Amino acid sequence: MRKLAICSVSIACVVFLSYYILPLSTILPLLLLCLCAAIILFFAARHRGWLTKVFLCLLGAVIGFSAYLFHWNATLRYAEAWNETEQTMTVRLMETPAEGAYYTRFHVRRTEVPRIDMMLYDYREDRSAAAADQWKPGQLLSVSAKLRRADLRYGERTANYVSKDIYLTGTLKTLEPLGVRQPKLRTLAAACSSAVSEVADSIFSEDTAVFMKALLLGDKTDFYQDTALYARMRGAGLMHVVAVSGMHIAFLVGMIQLLFGARPASSAAGITLIWFFVFMTGASPSAVRAGLMQTILLLAPVFRRENDGITSLSAALAVILLVNPFSCASISLQMSFSAMAGMIILAEPMTAAFLKALGKTEESGLRAPVAVVAGTLAVLICSAPVTVWYFGTIALFSPLTNLLGLWVVSLCFCFGWISCSVGWLFHAAGGLLAVPAELLARYLMLIAGLICRLPHHLIAMQRTDMKLWLFLCYALAFTAWRSRAGNRLRVVMPLSLCVLTLSVSLWGARQRYSRADGVIAAIDVGQGECVCVLSGDRTLMFDCGGLGSLENAGSAAADWL
Repeated sequence: MRKLAICSVSIACVVFLSYYILPLSTILPLLLLCLCAAIILFFAARHRGWLTKVFLCLLGAVIGFSAYLFHWNATLRYAEAWNETEQTMTVRLMETPAEGAYYTRFHVRRTEVPRIDMMLYDYREDRSAAAADQWKPGQLLSVSAKLRRADLRYGERTANYVSKDIYLTGTLKTLEPLGVRQPKLRTLAAACSSAVSEVADSIFSEDTAVFMKALLLGDKTDFYQDTALYARMRGAGLMHVVAVSGMHIAFLVGMIQLLFGARPASSAAGITLIWFFVFMTGASPSAVRAGLMQTILLLAPVFRRENDGITSLSAALAVILLVNPFSCASISLQMSFSAMAGMIILAEPMTAAFLKALGKTEESGLRAPVAVVAGTLAVLICSAPVTVWYFGTIALFSPLTNLLGLWVVSLCFCFGWISCSVGWLFHAAGGLLAVPAELLARYLMLIAGLICRLPHHLIAMQRTDMKLWLFLCYALAFTAWRSRAGNRLRVVMPLSLCVLTLSVSLWGARQRYSRADGVIAAIDVGQGECVCVLSGDRTLMFDCGGLGSLENAGSAAADWL
């Protein structure tokens, strides 16, 4: 019985309920109720299996409720008290400041209790243009700023900051350096990340450097500003390549074991480098999840224990939520864990089913490409609801993209890190070693561009018929799983029906769009004007909204179209 998994899943469910559904006032009574029930069951659960499971669920609920209440009182309670106030305080710079068009952004942490993180924006005209050079991670600053709650923006609740452990945002009034303290692991990792980013800018060409920094460091600041590259990667279903996750951690561990062999010493070195790499890449929920799972994987043989994927995944989720319960609202966390659940639960059974349908064995040379396609479909099955909910789209050709490009990612990642490491010490040698990584990166970008030229490479899911189609796909998959028909029929029939119904739905959408003659629509883009005129195959978009709302105006207009 997976006792740790049961308790961990219970913790996760309670945290999600506390954040999304339960009023704050009900959490303490529920905590006390679960605690009393757990105490009663503790003495009755020793010899009865089902009572033990109930006790573990109640124990997880107690831990989850307690963690949520404690974290809220340690963070958001102070954010509420300081909202719309001006404060003077001493803070530590957590990472290199980011330069925007009209501001410099500082990620800082208070040195006094409560030691909460803040994101401060400097809009002053006399701010230094060389802020990134003169401010270093770990530096102490004396600041005066007008503060605001980070969980509210434009009057709406948002998790963009609190899911990243940032609870206050503010506008800087004054800023004075106080000196540099001995950097901790996080600030030291941030300084190394900044140095590697500078090396990448110097040894790679301008367009390739944007991609390589996202691949190696998870630094997508320039990546999101390159709208053409971002659109290609998203449309081709390759965004997971630039989101630091288990794939990147696995590449790192593979490099270490290739150099030192699979020994306990290499496991210790691997765990150390994994967590340094996690902090270098910003410690996103997907990176932390991957770090925890790889740590468990490396420790399992050391302690002579068998690694269990479901237990490792659920335990990693519980640890992340106990450290910061508000990270449950992170899109990165939800995408990462749903995708990993698909890989653990569905990838191998689907690979075996596809091979049987093709009449091939496990030893067949087709196993590798079939496993890539099956793994991609497994990830899509589990992560599609999250993708549709937040982005409203599905990358239709992502299995083909992964088949053509996934094998390149590991080589590009390894060559990229080798060239940046050497370039840190010897610039000329690093530039020479960067040539293979640059060619591989350009191949990936080329594949993404070609895929995005295919019709319907990105399917919009806002319409009712598309949501019904997605529901039909899940119903067919469940029916095929429960069916006792032959292996080939169980695979071919559901796939054929999914493709046929999708084709009909897309054809119908095209007909409706063409018949929209003389339609004038005012589109709700959150703030500002956006008017669209349709006449046959001709479309006129007048203006496209602006800033001042949580929703991106351009994305809202594109979704409507």
